Amino acid sequence: MTGANRSGVSTITNEEANATCNWGISGLGADKITGSGDLKTLGAQITGIDVSAFDDGELTLSITLTDKAGNQGSAALAKLIKQPFATDIGEKNINHLEVYPSITTGMITVKADNIDNIIIYNVTGNMVYQKKTTHQPEETIDLSACENGIYLIQVRSTNDWEMKKIIKK
Repeated sequence: MTGANRSGVSTITNEEANATCNWGISGLGADKITGSGDLKTLGAQITGIDVSAFDDGELTLSITLTDKAGNQGSAALAKLIKQPFATDIGEKNINHLEVYPSITTGMITVKADNIDNIIIYNVTGNMVYQKKTTHQPEETIDLSACENGIYLIQVRSTNDWEMKKIIKK
């Protein structure tokens, strides 16, 4: 889930025509949101869900289908990643942000005036790490269990955020 509008989109497959879909999304920063609708065709989509109240990071989507005879299936769960829409690494500026070393075999240090949240994404956009803090000046993170590759680190402060790139070898 990316983009300035931060609307959720999910595609339903293998459902019966004319099924009723009940869904719920939960995550940090907001109460669970729910909804329902009729699915008329295979490949129907659930669109236009406003997830902007949730914090960036992992969301849980729960979907239950009920066929026209009233038979209800088990809930299907999916993990979704809500992330900000960024057009450039380093687009925003947090005062005195440092992430080092930029090439690491495991440990990295993040320093800034006020660190409220750190999220690390792999190159495919999957969140591999998230930590909320309260105005901390420094955090040390162990990436030794992560695969080698390129990672984007999003650091949030009270009023701003910035992304940096690191390479894990």
